[in-house]
Amino acid sequence: MEPERVLVVDDDEALLQLLMITLKRVDYHVEGANNAKEALEMVRSQQPFSVMLADMMLPDMSGLDMMREAKQIDPQLEVIVITAAGNLETAISALRADGAYDYLLKPLESMSYLYRSVERAATARRMRLEREALEIQVQTEAKRLQALIANAGDSILAVGKDGIVTVANPAAIQLLGRGELVGQRATECLPRPFSTLVTNWQAIGGQYPASSEVQWNNTVQMVSLRPIVEGQGQEGWAMVIRDITHLKEMDDLKTRLLTEAASRIRLPLAQAVNTLAELDVLAIQDEHVAGIVYRLTRVWQRIQEWADDLPTLLLLDSGISIRLANVDLIAALKNIQTELEGEKLQNQGLKLRLEINDSLLLVRADSNLLNRLVNSLINRAITRSKRGDEVCLQAIRHQNQAWITISDNGAAVSDKDLPHLFEKSVVHLDPTPENTGLELALAKAIVDRMGGQIWIGGQGPAGSAITICLPIVISAQRT
Repeated sequence: MEPERVLVVDDDEALLQLLMITLKRVDYHVEGANNAKEALEMVRSQQPFSVMLADMMLPDMSGLDMMREAKQIDPQLEVIVITAAGNLETAISALRADGAYDYLLKPLESMSYLYRSVERAATARRMRLEREALEIQVQTEAKRLQALIANAGDSILAVGKDGIVTVANPAAIQLLGRGELVGQRATECLPRPFSTLVTNWQAIGGQYPASSEVQWNNTVQMVSLRPIVEGQGQEGWAMVIRDITHLKEMDDLKTRLLTEAASRIRLPLAQAVNTLAELDVLAIQDEHVAGIVYRLTRVWQRIQEWADDLPTLLLLDSGISIRLANVDLIAALKNIQTELEGEKLQNQGLKLRLEINDSLLLVRADSNLLNRLVNSLINRAITRSKRGDEVCLQAIRHQNQAWITISDNGAAVSDKDLPHLFEKSVVHLDPTPENTGLELALAKAIVDRMGGQIWIGGQGPAGSAITICLPIVISAQRT
């Protein structure tokens, strides 16, 4: 780092040399001038000085006039005036009105005053320059971000802590059909499907990124919500809306093609599993061969389960085999808990914690699909957990909805994967025996058919939580 540059201006040659020598000893780069004209030329033509020490009484110009001109040339220059006791009032006036940083009285009783005053002035200038540089950088980054947001194909909204929209790019204005969004209350200016989504997300805490799909004007929109955190608290939230209609259409087409393929291989799969069962009997004397046969059997069974899940997805999408009725949610969840707390959880050394709000009444659902839905999501949490972990199932009532949340402490779900977790097209089979890779797609299809919503989000550095919202039958009572 180069030494700070200091300019000393005094017509007293002896004092000028003393001040220069003194400051050079503490590693300042020091230049000197004995009149105002020479000093101003040096300020104008040389590299910027950090500090100017200026005598109040110069032969060709007053120290105050020189200081004013010098600060017009370099507004960042800090000036310390040197004055006799008789001119103290003028020096104080210079501090208040003309921007002098400090003053020193002649004769200087101790050079330590000089050191401290110059160091404080140089530090003040350095900090001001750094602050201004940071402000310019922030402004530049803000303009770049504004340009990116304005030209983004996705719809982007940012909302402050008070619920007022602070940013809305052209894509959002066009999608939502509003001439003006900025300055409006988000829950009032957003169309109902989006405002409901925001309200539900905030009801489950709104602390973690989450994604969900919304049907809007004959399109399917993927909505991602993320809190905006500054300092120690949440300052608002951001919403990104992406049209995934074409992706859903491609996904449906792939699913139909895969379903056709699955129907053709179902019989050969059953024959293969039966053949492996026969081999298992023959290989009972050889543990190594028996292990291979067992693993092959599990792989074929998983493929068979996958082939069965695909037609189920198509049936759910078409609304076939849906039998909605009033279901006692508390009883249904406790039955599921009883079923799962048996051999499966004990063998894996896991615990299932159930937190149910007694105010839950009845939900409008297909009891068989509801059972399959919750079981599937708990099984997902189990396969993501390690021995000794706890899987939590929480059910509460909020805004005439039943909220069921299944959370685990497994690996965190990445933000990149969030928008794709409900896709039907399977790229690879999950390596765990319990999963076919279609569990979340099936869960979403079931929830959609029962008129609810499903959310998935991270819990922080680890874990994930899936939340299901189902409408409560308000007029009904449990029997």
